[in-house]
Amino acid sequence: MSTTSPKSISSHAGRMVARALVGATLFLGGCAALPDVVTSMAESASAALAAIMPTSVDDAMSRNLAPLKPDAMSARTVLIDLAAPSGDGVLVKKDVITLSKTGSYTLSGSWAGQVVVDPGGGQVDLILDGASVASSVPGALVVEDTDVVVVHLAEGSENSLSDTGVADEDDKNPVEAALYSHATLILTGTGKLAVTSADGDAIASKDGLEINSGTYVITAGDDGIRGKDYLVISGGILDIQAGSKALKSTNTSDAMAGYVWVSGGDITAKAGDDCIHAKTDALISGGTLTFACGDDGVHADVVTAIDGGKLTITSSYEGIEGFYILLAGGIIDVTSSDDGVNAAGGTSSSASSGDAAPGGIPDGTATDQPWGGSGWSSEMPTDAPSGYVPGEMPSGFAPGGAPGGFGPGEVPSGVPTDVPTDVPSAASGQPGGAGPGTHGNRGPSSDATMPDMGTRPGGTAAGTGTDGGFARPGGAGGFGGGGFGGEGNGGQILLITGGDITINAEGDGLDSNGSGSMTGGNVTVYGPTRSGDGAIDVNTGLVVTGGTLLAVDSGGMSTTPGTASTQPWFSARASISGTLTISDSSGKALATYTLPKGASNVVYSSPDLVGGQTYTLSLGAQQIGTATAQ
Repeated sequence: MSTTSPKSISSHAGRMVARALVGATLFLGGCAALPDVVTSMAESASAALAAIMPTSVDDAMSRNLAPLKPDAMSARTVLIDLAAPSGDGVLVKKDVITLSKTGSYTLSGSWAGQVVVDPGGGQVDLILDGASVASSVPGALVVEDTDVVVVHLAEGSENSLSDTGVADEDDKNPVEAALYSHATLILTGTGKLAVTSADGDAIASKDGLEINSGTYVITAGDDGIRGKDYLVISGGILDIQAGSKALKSTNTSDAMAGYVWVSGGDITAKAGDDCIHAKTDALISGGTLTFACGDDGVHADVVTAIDGGKLTITSSYEGIEGFYILLAGGIIDVTSSDDGVNAAGGTSSSASSGDAAPGGIPDGTATDQPWGGSGWSSEMPTDAPSGYVPGEMPSGFAPGGAPGGFGPGEVPSGVPTDVPTDVPSAASGQPGGAGPGTHGNRGPSSDATMPDMGTRPGGTAAGTGTDGGFARPGGAGGFGGGGFGGEGNGGQILLITGGDITINAEGDGLDSNGSGSMTGGNVTVYGPTRSGDGAIDVNTGLVVTGGTLLAVDSGGMSTTPGTASTQPWFSARASISGTLTISDSSGKALATYTLPKGASNVVYSSPDLVGGQTYTLSLGAQQIGTATAQ
């Protein structure tokens, strides 16, 4: 068996240094007059970020701990009838069957109690052939002291593992799942396995966990399937119902571990929390995934990368989240009550964190919102500066917004050294000064032709916002150094190079607290109908150099591609519903979209556009406006 990772020690060290630099940049990068040493640190952080942003899922996996490859199945096989268990290496004490030797065991029949695998090391292969184990204490099948266990589902067999017990809170080493392993766990075969845990996880490993074939019905009071070092799914049919997270990896001590990788299989998951949650990377390169999630659809504290497969998120708070996000291929369809794609801090911007109701828009009760801590109780912030009108520049604010510095009060303790996190949000903040940043151009004029109307309101230059006595880094920009528009670059990266991507979001559609770029793919964003968010919200401006982009929203917080974009685009203000057709001056239809909801602003970019040419927007046979490509 092999546990060797292809990633070198220097690569691992570089990744850890990069994360530390990101954390330092979040706190130091926004100062108006930085000392040379801090400027140098910020430049080093930018270089480190570029070095660890993957170009594909394979590239991301080359930096991660490789999944363990088991040995061939042992020729030593013991047949066990669970109704009367016996055999070489089989120990029975009350309602516990212990398998005490390495080798292969075939289990059939029913057992009320536990089956424990404890040979002291090596590999054990378990063939489940019509086996049913039901335990009244946590853990129906428990792997103790060994190196790896491979569970084989015999062809045509139906098997079940279930527990109804509650873990003892005083137990320092509790059993936490119906199928629970202290060793690497691999599931394979052509049979079926139902795993049910009333209170805990269904399947969990304190090492790595891999599923490469078989049919699984998972029901869990807590997490569905959890691997500490990694969770790898390369095949199989999985139906998961989880009270918390559906697919999860938890290692926080090793930058090469803690990832979830799906490269195949057919996965349907309904989760009370995230459907995929990874402490480092969430990677999808194949398979068909259909998710209904109470919180994030796919969340990673570090890298989220998708370059294959079909991902459908039918409901979520935020659809896809990570510090670095790469969308490079596959078919992606996201529905979210908040942001559709969100390149944000390393820890989850979750629905349960106090700034939004689960599965819905912010509930107006939060204490950490940028507008005086009142949440969004209407289409405009409840504590906005006097005279503010959604979609217009607040009086006294210049365009742009450089990252702000620290305000009065103490710096929040501890600079992150592993996973970068969002800067804290202000309970109440004061307007910051203006800066020169770029955040794309503001909304179009009333005649539906999109002139350059400047950039979104700026962040603090010197940072005056506070949060209960703690200084807030001004890098988030806007009032009190955070929240509204014109934000600085927090180091996050959103990169779209391919794929067929559709986003239906009631928050921001494409959101990055740092930078964002699009070089390819087909991206359709049906943005919010409320005024407080936009279809595109990239702090430094979304740079579009290729691909096809349609982004529609209410017009209240609309932005256009950033000034560094090289591909032509246009933006138009018009009342849009139903089927939208975009045509050139000859009347040739370039694109047609059927909108799932109404919109008042459209942004479109395509290789078919020619700068300076005028294009027509129509709903059916009715022309509703024209726009000139920039």
